[in-house]
Amino acid sequence: MDENMIKTKRLILRMASDDEMRALIDEQTIDELRAAYKEMLDGALKNPEMRKWYVVWKMELLDGTYVGDYSFKGITPEGMV
Repeated sequence: MDENMIKTKRLILRMASDDEMRALIDEQTIDELRAAYKEMLDGALKNPEMRKWYVVWKMELLDGTYVGDYSFKGITPEGMV
């Protein structure tokens, strides 16, 4: 099983690539969100073994149709998200 992806009956949940994260940062018009996404990408690059806790997860239908996304802003030393 691909640890970068979760497949359900109706959805594919997958981690955004570095390029997708950079595009999200570049496209963002709200400064606070741009800063948050940049912080997330920086965290993913600095902690590749914990990437899943830093990047945006894309939600797509099984046919590839984008339906949304969700994200975390990292994980604390105590293991909290």
